Amino acid sequence: MATSDRRPPQQPIGVQPTTSIDDGARVRHIDELSEDALERFLALLDGRTPIVGPTADLEHGDVVVFTEYYRITVR
Repeated sequence: MATSDRRPPQQPIGVQPTTSIDDGARVRHIDELSEDALERFLALLDGRTPIVGPTADLEHGDVVVFTEYYRITVR
C-alpha cells in the first residue's frame, strides 16, 4: 500500500533588503547558513529565478545579515 507524500507544497522563496527587523524574527549571519541555504541565498542575490522548495535554514520572515540585512519571503 502506497503512502501519500505529506511534504508542504513547493513555494518560491525570495529575498529583499530591509532596514528593520520585526520582533521575534530569526536573525542569521551568512556564515551560520548551511551550504545548501548559502547557495540558495547567493543565487537569490544574483537575481536568478526564485528558489522553489523548503529549506530548513531559510524560513519566511528570517533576516540574513550579509552586506546588508535581507528578509526572506515565501510567496
